[in-house]
Amino acid sequence: MNVSLLSTPDGPGAAFLCRGDEVYAHLLFAAAEIGEVTLHVQGRDIPAVLGFPHDFLPTVPVHVAPESADAAPPAGAVIKVTYARGPARYAFLTELSGPPKGRRWTLALPATVERTERRLVERKSVLGIPGFALRVDPGDGTPRPLPLLDLATAGLAWVQRRGAPPDVSLGAAFSAQLFLPDGSVHPLHLTIMNLRPTGTGDDLVVGAHFASPSRDATGAIARALSNLPRPTG
Repeated sequence: MNVSLLSTPDGPGAAFLCRGDEVYAHLLFAAAEIGEVTLHVQGRDIPAVLGFPHDFLPTVPVHVAPESADAAPPAGAVIKVTYARGPARYAFLTELSGPPKGRRWTLALPATVERTERRLVERKSVLGIPGFALRVDPGDGTPRPLPLLDLATAGLAWVQRRGAPPDVSLGAAFSAQLFLPDGSVHPLHLTIMNLRPTGTGDDLVVGAHFASPSRDATGAIARALSNLPRPTG
C-alpha cells in the first residue's frame, strides 16, 4: 500500500513527511515519547497505544483498548491515526494489515505523516547523562569527544568552542560515533543544519541531521530515549 494523506495542511506550520527514513524515525519518536493515539475507522474513534515500527516489515503495531479488541474492522480497512504532543498535531492514513490478534492490531507503515511543527522529532536533553557520548571526526581520521547536548532519532546537537575543530558551517558533513547507555556504539554521518551561539557567545550549539542512519542506530536511539524521564505538563 502507498497511501498518502487526503487532507490539506490546516495552518502555516503544517507539513508532510514523505521520505521513508523520516517517516520511520518519526514513528520511533511517536512510540517512545507519545504512545497514545486515536484510530479513526468506520465512524468510530478507538483509543490505542502506538508500538515501535517493525525492523524488517513495513508495519507498525498498535494496542487497542480492551473494549475494542473484538470490534476490529476487516483487513484492508483504511484507518486514520491521530496524536499530539503539546501544541504539535500529527496524523497519517494507513490500513489494517492482516487479522488482529486480540488487542494487537498491525497497521501498514504509512507513506506520509502530516505534522504541524517544523522539527521532524523532538530532541531530548542528554547533556551530562551517563552513557551518552559523541565523537566527531573533523576530517583527519581522529574522532574528538564533544559535549552532546540533545538527541533524537533524526539528529543531535553538541556544544563546541568557537574556532575549535571541527570547522563547522551550514551544510558541512562529518563522520561521528554515538555512544549510548546500553554500551552500543553507532557510526553516523552528520550534516550541519543550524548554528547558534550559547548564552555567553563564546560557544556554539551545532545542530546536525543524520544522513541515512541505519535502522539499528535509530532503533537504539529510540530505546535509549524512551528510558529517560518523560517531561511533565
